[in-house]
Amino acid sequence: MGWLSYLFKRRTPKKGKSLAFQEGHLAFQDDFPVSRNPYWSPSNRELGEAWEAGWNHASTLRLEVRNRATGFLDGIVGFFKESGVKQLIVGAILAATIGTWLVWFSAYIQRNMAEDEIMKACRRTIPIDTSTRTAQECYDATILNRGGSH
Repeated sequence: MGWLSYLFKRRTPKKGKSLAFQEGHLAFQDDFPVSRNPYWSPSNRELGEAWEAGWNHASTLRLEVRNRATGFLDGIVGFFKESGVKQLIVGAILAATIGTWLVWFSAYIQRNMAEDEIMKACRRTIPIDTSTRTAQECYDATILNRGGSH
């Protein structure tokens, strides 16, 4: 049972610590560098300056990553770069939406074509000298006899 509690143990960073740079003696606390230069001494100035240059470069990279990650499109692009269940769910919803719309659109076109054919047939069978009202009644009767309503 010990391994199960270890597996589900809540892992949170210590208060005020950022997860960005905790390796290689680089650490931040409340967005301020807290690492000290271990090589800085009057006798070892060259190595200390090299460490400072690396530290400044790491700080710059951290700010660049933060600025890039705050964009609106980055969240969307990052969502679709991830593989897994989220992509599958979004794909299924998208496919169902497009499929439903295609079925509705084809039924709409088919119904309009059938209604046009019925109206043309009613106008052909009704004599020209009668009014349009009679053709409309023929159309309504045909639709109702076929089991539909408009």
